[in-house]
Amino acid sequence: MNVFLKQVLLALTGVALILPICGRDTNAEMVDTPTLEWKVAQRDRFRMFLNPKAFDIFQVRYDELNDSEKSDSPVSSMEKDLVTVRPNWSWASIFFNSDKLGGKSLRENICLFSKDESSGVSNPECREGIQPKSYLIKVQIKGGVSGICSWHKSGKLQPVCDKAESDCKKPVDESDCSKPVFLNITREENEAKAEGAQHGVEVSVKIPSKSGPSTLTTYIHVDDKFILGLGDSFASGEGNPDVPMRYKSKLDSKDWAIRADHRKAEGSLWMDRACHRSFYSPQFRAALTLALSDKKRSIMYVGLACSGAEIAKGMFTKYYGVEGLKEGRENYSQLSTALRILCDGKIGSPENQKDNDLPTCEGKLIRSPDKVLLSIGGNDVRFSGLIAHAILEKGTMRSLANLLNVIATPEEATKKIHELSKLYSRLNTHLDKTLMVSKKKIYLTPYPRPLFDETGKLCQDTPMGKGPSSPFRYAADRASKFDHLEDKDKVIPKLLEAMRTAAETHKWHYVGKISDEFLNHGWCAKASNDVTLPERGLKIPQNPSDHRPYQSRQRWLWTIIDAYMNVNYKWKGYHALSKKVAAYTSGSFHPTAEGAAHMADHIYRSVEDTWLELD
Repeated sequence: MNVFLKQVLLALTGVALILPICGRDTNAEMVDTPTLEWKVAQRDRFRMFLNPKAFDIFQVRYDELNDSEKSDSPVSSMEKDLVTVRPNWSWASIFFNSDKLGGKSLRENICLFSKDESSGVSNPECREGIQPKSYLIKVQIKGGVSGICSWHKSGKLQPVCDKAESDCKKPVDESDCSKPVFLNITREENEAKAEGAQHGVEVSVKIPSKSGPSTLTTYIHVDDKFILGLGDSFASGEGNPDVPMRYKSKLDSKDWAIRADHRKAEGSLWMDRACHRSFYSPQFRAALTLALSDKKRSIMYVGLACSGAEIAKGMFTKYYGVEGLKEGRENYSQLSTALRILCDGKIGSPENQKDNDLPTCEGKLIRSPDKVLLSIGGNDVRFSGLIAHAILEKGTMRSLANLLNVIATPEEATKKIHELSKLYSRLNTHLDKTLMVSKKKIYLTPYPRPLFDETGKLCQDTPMGKGPSSPFRYAADRASKFDHLEDKDKVIPKLLEAMRTAAETHKWHYVGKISDEFLNHGWCAKASNDVTLPERGLKIPQNPSDHRPYQSRQRWLWTIIDAYMNVNYKWKGYHALSKKVAAYTSGSFHPTAEGAAHMADHIYRSVEDTWLELD
């Protein structure tokens, strides 16, 4: 076999070749034929995490999955086990000062790109994480080798560490052959072409043996990707706070749940409160799983999705988030925030203040996104207004909702759908021109169909809320006007078709299987083993402290009572009646943590299947 073919085999298999050399013999022993294996160190596998311990929690659970689960449903399969991290509560709460992560705060554990930061960046490490200077690599000889080994990179002696870089005080030229070592590969080395059209850098180790010293050689190329998440509440994780609300064990005199004393003021906790962005975000979970699934990848994820965002208000123009927080915040649009993070130069003024708040970058981008995960369009056609139309009874509350323009009729939504194609075209143009994102790098996620029970039939008339005087009742006759399995002219099928057409027109990827999977898991779906039977999320529990937000259910969408129990945020400066509406509806008819995990499975699969796709 000639040298070129050997190098081709190296590139395809990653198996190290053993080449005899001249050198000293230190009487080391080799039991099996040794190979040289490498992977990206935990520190750099998912660069959104500043604390490697955070990645370990997910990696351990991913490694325990069987092949079928890893292929088809890695996120939802892990979700079943992650509930054991914080039994009967929220695994995501560990990111808020947990012993499991060394007692570090949220900002010490992850990169935050939030509205709290005028520049959009919370930590210099985070900006460097988008375009890293180097990657920490863990290399190990497999095959029962003992003795003292020396390491080389690109033909030169390479000092190595026997611990991760943060613990490595004095790199050494030689190390114990039986132990893994850590070394750095620079970004320039990673991108360079090695001999034989092999990307990456040559790493070799001289190993002694009784029959004479040998060299193991491999080529290291880190698969580095930058993933950007954009969109609305179905991307942000709405309805699934990282730390849900806690309650006392009894109801008040009007049968409302009472917040636990230590949580009265702050409410539920989020990765980003203004946007109700959480670790349960389908986009975050999909990006994380892309890092978990291949140990030779290094991924940076930046999630900017914001609950309530529209293409116009939120993607292009300033938006204060679902809770309307303004004090001390720079509330840039999502595209503006992304550009401010990526621009390596001075930020200029927006070209058109009325049309958008997108600034100009008087320099170049440090990097353009390799993948963009996108969920947007539902608020532009007033999707939530349709839900309000279906569940609000005639009376004071519905009159107030009409006054505040909360309710949308099927006719109004249909008109908005006809305007959606222009909005998607405009968004495509700005992604291309502003962030230099080519078309095939964009993945558009459709919305779940929320109105079907466990048999796939439309949900029936159901009282909702607290007591017989509740203004909420799901009316099947009103709901049937905007969704039906056998009528594609209904509003929701039209919306999904408009999204599919836009993706096809702009050559985006359309993650279309999500909607169908929810057909047996709508808000009214039930099973005999559901933890909430007989109330099924329709009544406040008699003992609110027993509420278990993230246990498995047949329904994958929250009811208004679920939203009240999980999120329970209260608007400031509004009439008491509006406070009750806010407490009830923040997150209702959005995916549960389990539903969000199934959405993430589809996003992950779609991106994984097209990972190497060229423009």
